[in-house]
Amino acid sequence: TQPIRISSDPLVWLVFACEIVTYALVSYFYYAALKNCPVSEFTIIGRTAQIYIFLGGIIFFGEKFTIPQLVGVFLVIIGIGVLYWQKGTFQIKGLTKSSAATKGIIFALINAVLMAVGTLLDKALVPHFSTTTFQALSYSFTTLCLVPGFVYLLKKKRHIPSLKTHSSLIFLALLFTSGSFCIYSAYQSQGYVSLINLT
Repeated sequence: TQPIRISSDPLVWLVFACEIVTYALVSYFYYAALKNCPVSEFTIIGRTAQIYIFLGGIIFFGEKFTIPQLVGVFLVIIGIGVLYWQKGTFQIKGLTKSSAATKGIIFALINAVLMAVGTLLDKALVPHFSTTTFQALSYSFTTLCLVPGFVYLLKKKRHIPSLKTHSSLIFLALLFTSGSFCIYSAYQSQGYVSLINLT
């Protein structure tokens, strides 16, 4: 078991605050995109985050890349291009349809960029904390940032799904939390952020 370790460096906490705001925005744009954009297209656009993370790892952390990694990134780009190639022209489907679909695609792109920024901030922050401590702090403060939106929904009397009817979603959330722990552990063991997020 790792001992609890929390940084006392003010600069680290400033970066941590930026990370919290980033992930709060990620949550907003994630669900806004899913609301307006087909999940298949959202998933494809979301994959571009891996490209931004790969480049960020090289630029900001001096990570070395291999030819196979570079080929992999180009294949991702080519794959996205092929999926959106229509009638001899490169265009995004939603941009030719309703304004809601257009907004969904824009939200998905913003979400991908913010997710990449958040991941790079994670990589910079994790060495200053123990893994479980960082995970607990990150999730707790991000959740606090989302509380005003939840209160707004309650005031508007919007439908809030019950825990009983969404037990499968809770299970998936627990799996996601476990996956995040593994990723943070990989960052802490000096794993390459550019490689971890391509796997």
